Amino acid sequence: VEGRNTDQEKSKHLLEFINVLSKFLESLLKNEEHVRLFSKRGIECLLKLYTLPNLPISFYVSPSAQCLSSAFRSLSFHNTAHVVKILLANLNQQLTEFETLVGNDKDKPIIHKDINPAILHILSSIDCFTGLLANMSRAPFGSLAEWTGVYGVNVCLSLGQLQRTLLWEISGYNLRNLANKSLKEKAKEKEKEKEKE
Repeated sequence: VEGRNTDQEKSKHLLEFINVLSKFLESLLKNEEHVRLFSKRGIECLLKLYTLPNLPISFYVSPSAQCLSSAFRSLSFHNTAHVVKILLANLNQQLTEFETLVGNDKDKPIIHKDINPAILHILSSIDCFTGLLANMSRAPFGSLAEWTGVYGVNVCLSLGQLQRTLLWEISGYNLRNLANKSLKEKAKEKEKEKEKE
């Protein structure tokens, strides 16, 4: 219990830090000169926040993530293609790490009771990066060249494969649950028939 409390506290403090940082960046990035200087190396640093190990799995729906997302919107307003290019490169890296973690064991499902926490965190950061890209893609013509580049094509293919795999596993899980439920109902019916006899 003590370990969980410290993890929860770390997570809470981390979310508070991200929230404060995002609000600071939101006011800082209103100036074009600040955006230009920050874009040189700051975008990669901000993206590393999405991959921190103590972030909660549901980070993307947190208020801190929404604040951080608005900082990315401010950055992309001035140079969409540059931001999208860096996002795609980082998302491609996360997808590659995910494929490495899952490994060559294609028979073992990704979603199971004893799932590796590292896989959950990578899936969470993939979710965050795709959400950011969805926000950036509202102005698609500024970033079309990035999507047709090497990273863009790799990301599209990997996300498509990941989606198919997860949907297949979810549907298989639902079918197994339905089959088990049906078998249990049939067993109960047989017991009732035996009791009547």
